[in-house]
Amino acid sequence: MAKNVTALMDRGLRATGKKLKERALLQRALKDVNEAAGAIDGASLYAGLHKNAMAVLAMKRDDTSSRLNVLVPRLEPGKVFAGLRTALDVAAAAAVFMRLPLRVLCIDQVLTETEKQTLVASVRQLAGKSDLTIEIVGANELPLVSQGRDDIWLATYWTTAFALSVAAKCDVIRAEQVVYLIQDYEPGFFAWSTESALAESTYDSGFIPMVNSRPLAAYVGRARDLRIDAEHIFFPRIDLQLLQRAAESRVRSDASRILFYGRPSKPRNGFDIGVAALRIARRTLASEGIDIAVVSAGEAHPNIALDDGREITSLGTLPWDDYFSTLGRTDVVFSLQLSPHPSHPPLDAVASGAYAVINDVAGTRSGIHERLLAGPASPDALAAILCDAVRRSRVSPPASFEADFLAKLGNSLEQTVEVVFSRYRRP
Repeated sequence: MAKNVTALMDRGLRATGKKLKERALLQRALKDVNEAAGAIDGASLYAGLHKNAMAVLAMKRDDTSSRLNVLVPRLEPGKVFAGLRTALDVAAAAAVFMRLPLRVLCIDQVLTETEKQTLVASVRQLAGKSDLTIEIVGANELPLVSQGRDDIWLATYWTTAFALSVAAKCDVIRAEQVVYLIQDYEPGFFAWSTESALAESTYDSGFIPMVNSRPLAAYVGRARDLRIDAEHIFFPRIDLQLLQRAAESRVRSDASRILFYGRPSKPRNGFDIGVAALRIARRTLASEGIDIAVVSAGEAHPNIALDDGREITSLGTLPWDDYFSTLGRTDVVFSLQLSPHPSHPPLDAVASGAYAVINDVAGTRSGIHERLLAGPASPDALAAILCDAVRRSRVSPPASFEADFLAKLGNSLEQTVEVVFSRYRRP
């Protein structure tokens, strides 16, 4: 036992030491970025607003180059899911369509040569294009690489959009050369603050919006009085092949199986509301003689007691294939998303033949599908909907794979990429 404890402590200390070293390297890299950007007229006006504000200004200028630059905060192998995966899908499809090399700028991350090589292979595999020219650049290299006046830029998160807006204000890039991939209403990630105000300001930067789902586009359009072309809206990218496999593998079980998308560290996922709703639903269903088995995925946390010896069993962050295998053993997916993001787990559930329960946000989730049940973000209301979903799943035969409903949410990603980036494509 003592040896095990010592080993765990050693691993913890090594992990802490690694994080401290990475933090020190990043601080040094950002200092170099700010110093390089200081030579640009007007840069000092925006310095200090955000640590990544100077990222694009730090780059050298070379009018002979032309490429697609996609900005992300960080990129780590094995952690490319949902929004980040969609961003890379868009970037790769756009680079291929425009016949341009792709460069990924990780503006809040220091990378070694070995790490960059691993990431290049990972992005190329995701893109499915072995001949796509890909370059990965860390924050420590930003002052060393060049950008061209004809480069195209893809913003993927508000911090990346803000860095590009500062560069546009300083006349280093042109706003019309920037496509802003919008996958959530990100000002809501913060309390009223400088961060929330800066995130809001990015929607007014004059960039070309490309939005993940019609409900989100409607929400952002109302919130910022922003006109978004219908052809610039795509439906969420989900893995249809693995979802079909999950649908084909689903069978009945005595206990109704609930998969809870539980991420306690992400406030917008309403973890505590979800736990309370599950406890209430468990008591109601038990009074009807209905047993439930609940597992949580998305982030590791201690198992949580429900009632009468039942627990929420945490599976942690699942590998990609394991997630779909678990989905195939699920009757109801319970996933909270307090922002208007087009949450993927409920869509995965519906496509694979399961039921989905989610909170509604300003009507963005109503009417998507008859097996996607949405309601107010309160424990009692969600518990009632959970009970309804469980009851329905027990009296209806397992549904088959279905993806046609996605067309309600927008055009295909490929169609949207061609429309948005056609203005930049060379003959």
